[in-house]
Amino acid sequence: MKAYKMVSQNKNGKVHYVKEGTFVKDDIKKLHYYQFEVPKGTREIQFSFELSPRVLKDPEKNRELIKGALREYIEEYSEDDKVKLFEWLRERFFNTVYPIRNLLDISFYDSEGNYLGKLNQAFPRSGKFALLNEKRASLGLTPRKIKPGTWIVEIAVASIVTDKCHYKMEIFLCRKESELPNKVKGKIVVSSTTEKKKKEIKEKGYWYAGELHVHSNHSDGKNTINEIIQGAKKEGLDFFALTDHDVVSGYDFIPQNGTFLIIKGIEITTFYGHALALGVKSIINWRHNGKIRNINDIINEVHAQGALFAIAHPFHIGDPVCAGCKWKFKETDYRLVDMMEVWRNSWKLGKIENYRSFKLWDKLLNEGLRITGISSRDWHNVEERKNGHIPKTFVHADSLSEDGILEGLRMGHVFVSSGPLLFFSAKHKDKRYECGDEIKLIEKEPINFQIQIKNLKKPSRLQIIKNGLKFFDISLAEGKDQRVILSDLPEKSSWYRCEIYTEKDKELLCFANPIS
Repeated sequence: MKAYKMVSQNKNGKVHYVKEGTFVKDDIKKLHYYQFEVPKGTREIQFSFELSPRVLKDPEKNRELIKGALREYIEEYSEDDKVKLFEWLRERFFNTVYPIRNLLDISFYDSEGNYLGKLNQAFPRSGKFALLNEKRASLGLTPRKIKPGTWIVEIAVASIVTDKCHYKMEIFLCRKESELPNKVKGKIVVSSTTEKKKKEIKEKGYWYAGELHVHSNHSDGKNTINEIIQGAKKEGLDFFALTDHDVVSGYDFIPQNGTFLIIKGIEITTFYGHALALGVKSIINWRHNGKIRNINDIINEVHAQGALFAIAHPFHIGDPVCAGCKWKFKETDYRLVDMMEVWRNSWKLGKIENYRSFKLWDKLLNEGLRITGISSRDWHNVEERKNGHIPKTFVHADSLSEDGILEGLRMGHVFVSSGPLLFFSAKHKDKRYECGDEIKLIEKEPINFQIQIKNLKKPSRLQIIKNGLKFFDISLAEGKDQRVILSDLPEKSSWYRCEIYTEKDKELLCFANPIS
């Protein structure tokens, strides 16, 4: 383990440490640790980090790296399709991600080995200081009493795209705390639930619209918690999950007296894939003693907290365009996975990766696994306006509470939609089942399905997928509520998923999780 070099110590006891070095491509996907000694009487730690260069400026080298990532992105398509997709995607991605950046995160551990959070890739800018004391901390870090002993700075190098990348870290240990404004917790007031709606919720539960993947300014998001709440209300959401990258510092900024539901979560952001942990009580650290933990051990820790584990954007474009974003944990025990993001972004923009996500989902369902399919906006900026229709995840829950929403997700009582409302149910031996439910087939008797569709604004087609294959297909008219009834007598254990596509361009509008 590398150590900081003490540069100076002034008369007031202020200690200055500095460490300089260079990262190269051999450092990619490695954890680098640096230790420094904190003397007794230290009240505050200040930290700065400079990185040069931050980005790869050469346009041609950028193009070559983007080409490599795109070839992997479309690897499952036919050769004819690859040619068309490659040309369309190349310009789109070049304009979006150029210039590609060197990507790293900086984490802190105190003298007792406690993980205190991290400064995300948005932090390292010349001249900017982060601070940590008992009462306050920079975004991404958790306030902590400064205990004497050996502290550690960890740098996780996700991607180096330049030949060399020079860094300089400085730490100042202070005997006085900085004078900063007190942290202000917001107070959000929204209209109360109507008595009619309260009665409906009490009697049969209610469908709530939410976004399960949201980032604030505590990681790489653009907005404060309060700004996200206002944006979510404008989008017609009932709740969202706060899933900042590997940090929980945003929890302290969730309004205590508001009536808008925020589910506490994190995005576990590893070198080989990202995952959501929803309903966590404390941070889930994906590394231990300088090594990346086994992903199944991580999932078990999530479950030990009573939380749910979801694979995030499993087929997102990967390194170095989005370092670590594609799921590459070959040892994943999918029996432990609760949910998976199968619909990311608008269907048109994300259809390449969404197609592959649905294909994996079907494979896992055919193996008898019950994994809930969810959507992901991966929301970083409430002002962004994306082309196409953005999906929402609708959850049937007994209450608009964290426990209620998590239980609805756990049971698979979920449909995803960018517009229409889709209610998929079944009846067997006089018992009603909804999406996510499992029917115990004791005797061979027909299963009667009912699909109700509301708010359909385009001519569309309803499809029922049985065991991964199209089982039923019918045209739907626009502009009116509709109900479709059908039955089936399965010869073996089967699963059925309901999907609606636009008639003209085959854009997915909504799907309901399987009844099995």
